[in-house]
Amino acid sequence: MIVDTGFNGQLLINDTEIPRLRCEITGIDLSVEFANRERRMLSLARSRIVWFGEPQDVHVWVTTTEPGRTALSDEPVGLLGTALLNPHRLMVDFAARRVVISNNEQPDGQG
Repeated sequence: MIVDTGFNGQLLINDTEIPRLRCEITGIDLSVEFANRERRMLSLARSRIVWFGEPQDVHVWVTTTEPGRTALSDEPVGLLGTALLNPHRLMVDFAARRVVISNNEQPDGQG
């Protein structure tokens, strides 16, 4: 997954990932504008994930696979958006090339 702070949903995946994430398509389709101003129709699905050790129902936006395109072996499964990040803490350490998502709680009670 890629953390996308410009995506205000919970998860966005390619349709090839539907079986793996056990998504249930809702039948709702919406036109969505991406950061590059491209508009695409996305389907809304539901899934249940384990998030910080707890089962959580999530809304999943599904995009269709481009015809004739094969996914790369290291290609991310999808996007993780701000609706799933909130109220957690996101730390990006550029020097260490590390991204950490944690509960927004400090041991000293300041978080």
